[in-house]
Amino acid sequence: MPAAIIASALAGSFFNMLIYRLNNGVSLLRPRHSICPQCRERLHWFELLPVLSFLFLRGRCAGCGGKIPRHYLWLEIFFISSAAALSCVYSGTELWRHLLLFWLVWAMVFSDILYQEIPYVFSLSFAGILIYSSLQGAPLNLLIWLILFSFIKLLEKFHYRRPVFGGADFLLFFLLALYFPLTKYVLCLYLTFFSGLLVSLGLLALRRAKKDSLIPFAPFILLGFILTEYTGEY
Repeated sequence: MPAAIIASALAGSFFNMLIYRLNNGVSLLRPRHSICPQCRERLHWFELLPVLSFLFLRGRCAGCGGKIPRHYLWLEIFFISSAAALSCVYSGTELWRHLLLFWLVWAMVFSDILYQEIPYVFSLSFAGILIYSSLQGAPLNLLIWLILFSFIKLLEKFHYRRPVFGGADFLLFFLLALYFPLTKYVLCLYLTFFSGLLVSLGLLALRRAKKDSLIPFAPFILLGFILTEYTGEY
């Protein structure tokens, strides 16, 4: 467990960097060192300790004093919490496979919420893990995906008159069609759209969104995946 938690803490910091750079046009190679998202100056070693640095520095850059967004802290906490929970159930190679899966899920969720975009390096890595795990998808799954894709495209063209689903959303639906058997794929779709409906109604009731507002949808797809993958039998 200690190794998984330490690795997840470091991975949280690393994925924070990836999410920021991939969505802001910053090269992954230059600068080679970590930078402050506010002043873009080099961070010192004591600013790079997962969770601890944020708490010790009270969420501010030691150089410019600018506020560091709290999602940096939350992503690292979610990574560490996932490692602690998974370590109680899995061990060995299985533990690391599930850990990597959760790292990518959290990275895609945060990226979509923060930037309404999921870098394809995350989606393709997620695809690689699913393919490595096993592919149980039935041919009917692909027909369901095609009908869903066509229906959404018709809604975009004739009702919304603008794109409402991103390419990464369709890719995730396609990957899950290949991964799950028929009954679990249907369950995953149900959980995805039902959870999205509940949150949307809640945002409307709280006046945090309007009828024509667009909200990130990948988090609901990934929630449906996690619930189906780990509790689908129940």
